[in-house]
Amino acid sequence: MLARHDRPAALALVHPEAEFIDVKRAAQARLPLYGTFRGRAGAEAFLQGLADAFQTEQFEHEGLLGDEHTAVAWGSFRHRVRATGRLFESDWALVCRVRDGLIAFHQFYEDTEALERSFNLLPDRG
Repeated sequence: MLARHDRPAALALVHPEAEFIDVKRAAQARLPLYGTFRGRAGAEAFLQGLADAFQTEQFEHEGLLGDEHTAVAWGSFRHRVRATGRLFESDWALVCRVRDGLIAFHQFYEDTEALERSFNLLPDRG
């Protein structure tokens, strides 16, 4: 649904008490994409934050494992950071848990060092 840019349909799949963790559980002022987002409003804020931060150039889904309660997916991506114009490339993994047929937990893993470099928060490697 997100690939089709159908955000309302995607948000309809989110449990009202969902917890979305974007890489790091604690929010950080220097990178607002970090943090825990709660409920559908939190999921909406999370998705809007991604749209505001990145122009996606490539998003590859390589695998998926799961059952009726848990899913794990992985792949790679390349984003252009809107604020800096820099590329952010990383492998990724996602863990989701389902409750009442809806996404109740969502945690995304990526290369945080590459993310922080792409936002000019770390110096380039020499």
